[in-house]
Amino acid sequence: MTFASLSPPEIEAYVASGEPMDKAGGYGIQGMGGAFVTRIDGDYQNVVGFPLARFSKELETERLQAWIDASPQEEPAAAPAASDDADTIIDASCEDIDECGLPSD
Repeated sequence: MTFASLSPPEIEAYVASGEPMDKAGGYGIQGMGGAFVTRIDGDYQNVVGFPLARFSKELETERLQAWIDASPQEEPAAAPAASDDADTIIDASCEDIDECGLPSD
């Protein structure tokens, strides 16, 4: 990315606008700072932020599938046992229903 040469009054006016104060690099290409960008090398999305198009493309790669296949698989949590009363759930890890965050009658 190439940023234009700015005069001291242009810099002062831009800073006074407050826009650069919350930006990484001091400018937002999608805001006023974009007026000072004369060239972008690479993907515009990388300049703006997260490169969503590239990320989406990478989701379709064999590499991602290899990472998924190699990751440790979690065991599914056991479902709590239900009592005869349809409104009550019994959880063996709870000694008192109130400790489980369930409303008490």
